[in-house]
Amino acid sequence: NGWVSNSAEIVPLRTDAGTIEVTRYIVTRGTERSVILYWYQTPRRVIAREWSAKLWLIPDSIRDHRTDTSLVRIQVWNGTRSDAETTEIAMEVARAAYPALRRLLPHID
Repeated sequence: NGWVSNSAEIVPLRTDAGTIEVTRYIVTRGTERSVILYWYQTPRRVIAREWSAKLWLIPDSIRDHRTDTSLVRIQVWNGTRSDAETTEIAMEVARAAYPALRRLLPHID
């Protein structure tokens, strides 16, 4: 696909339900740039790191008898914006989407 990851970091996302950690990637392909936010959402938690999501799968499957995990990914093209401006737009989209995701995705209270 030609995409190159320039940076990856864990960033806090403040939501009405509290702060969650998400992974932020900045990727390029030629002169195009975009910011990607993603996280794994399980019935019990939000996880920013892939390996952590895999490790949580074991105790959750024993306790809850389920292994479902959703990958949430938001990608925003930079266009003429800076990485910081594009990140803020992606964060706003994530903040707006998160309450609906909490309602729609499987969850254990």
